[in-house]
Formats: sequence, structure tokens, C-alpha cells
Amino acid sequence: MNRAGYCHVAMEEAGSEEVPVVLDMGCGPDKIAGAVGVDHVPFPGVDVIWDLEKWPYPFEDGSVDHVYFRHSLEHLADAAGAVREAARILREGGRLTIICPHFSSLNAYSDLTHRRALGMQAFRLLCRSPRETAGSIYRQSLIQGDRGGGVVAFEWVEGRFVFPRLHGAVPFVPARWVGVSLVARWFPIFYECFLAFWCPAQEFSVTLRVVKAGGGATVARSTA
Repeated sequence: MNRAGYCHVAMEEAGSEEVPVVLDMGCGPDKIAGAVGVDHVPFPGVDVIWDLEKWPYPFEDGSVDHVYFRHSLEHLADAAGAVREAARILREGGRLTIICPHFSSLNAYSDLTHRRALGMQAFRLLCRSPRETAGSIYRQSLIQGDRGGGVVAFEWVEGRFVFPRLHGAVPFVPARWVGVSLVARWFPIFYECFLAFWCPAQEFSVTLRVVKAGGGATVARSTA
């Protein structure tokens, strides 16, 4: 099915005035319930067979409420390009959630298909700041790029680290015992700068809200 044809079907089947349109990018065989699953491998449950490194994605500008990259962004050669495309297809006020192995985790380096190791600070720098800083320059060049879509910036919604158990069968998390998980929650930049390799995180997640030039209709529907 061509791009325009799929978009029409997706909006009819996956979204309405009451139900938000949610995309699970690189979903694999474990798609989020109720989401449109996108993957280049035709696993059961995949709705759209698409290479995430091929642009543009088969969705119209501002047509989606929530985009998830769950353990898929680190597999892409151009992660910044994927974030730009997600921003293009998100509505004003739509959300982008990214879950990745943390750069301090063994998991980040033990998979040969991983292209990069990522941390929370990379996504904090995408969020607009009241001051013109190196972060804002980085944001403008990375997110706005040359793809249009009226994207100005992202706003930070939330971020969290997940720390590993001592052993899979033992419900003991050393980071909690020594207080590192609490430090990471309240001072994430300090944690990533000084504590991450001493007490590694297993993974992290961030959720950002997209802000577009000219405002537009903010998403009023729940995207939880």
C-alpha cells in the first residue's frame, strides 16, 4: 500500500476523536496494546512494514499523538533523523517516548546491532531553554534540520533510570541500597557525569512534548 493510502487506513483503524493515534516504532513481536506497530520485519502484530531509516515515514505531518521508540533508536544509523521524523508526524503537544539501554550498561555494548550508546542528557539538550545556550543551538540544528514540519523544540515531560538487580532471581537492587537511584532521580546530570560507571543503570526512558511553530491544536486527548 502506498504512503497516502496507509495513512488513511491507519487513521480510520487506529485513531478517532476519542482514541489517540500511537505508533510503536521498531515494535518487534511485542507491540504496545492498541498501538500501530511499525517494523521492517513482518513479526506477528506488525501493522506497517517499514525501514525506520527510510524517510519520510508513512504518516502525514501532525497526524500522531504519541510515538514510542522502545529499544529501537540505538539500532539506527541516524538516530537524530528518526527523532526529526517523529517530530514531524507528531501533533502540536504530542509526545515522544524513548527507552534505551543506558550508556553505562553492559547491554549497551553487548549487542552487535547497536549503533551507539545513549544517555538521558542527549535528550535534555533537545528541550528548549529560556537562555540561548549551546544546548539550544544543538537543538535548533538537530531537530529543525531541513525537514520542515514546523518543529521549534521539545519540552521535557519526564525521565527515569532503571537499575539492574544483583541477579535475575534475587530482588535486590544495589543502586537503591547505596542511594544512587535516589540521586539519579533528582540529579540526573550529576549521576551521568560522576556515578554512572560506578553504579550502572540498566536502561533509561524519556518523554518529551513537541512544540511547533504557530501553535495549532494542542492534543486534548489522553496519550497515557
